[in-house]
Amino acid sequence: MKLQIEKNGEVNVLRLAGRMTIEQGGGVQLRDRVGVLVDEGERRFILDMSGVDYLDSAAIGSVVACYKRATAFGGMVKIVLTPDNPLRQVFALTHLDQVFEIYGDDHEALAGFTSGPCPR
Repeated sequence: MKLQIEKNGEVNVLRLAGRMTIEQGGGVQLRDRVGVLVDEGERRFILDMSGVDYLDSAAIGSVVACYKRATAFGGMVKIVLTPDNPLRQVFALTHLDQVFEIYGDDHEALAGFTSGPCPR
């Protein structure tokens, strides 16, 4: 898995690409990086998963762990998946589409954040 982080105002955009599996450590890498950012005071995150072509159950757990960590400190996590991305089915089957706000692109996800502090 490849992980690239960009800052857009107060929002951290984490661009993920490739396979997220326990063998490749992608989920752990993501979870640890979000944890560091939360410790540094960051609260707004977009996980752009449009470049991810596969994720296993451990990676799903890491995405949930990112959500739990950020929201425990008043943060927010939004997901970007293109409308035709098969991972949308994974989020639907696991009911994570009811937990995360899922957007078709970065611009929509960024617009989903309001200015000011994150709601608690």
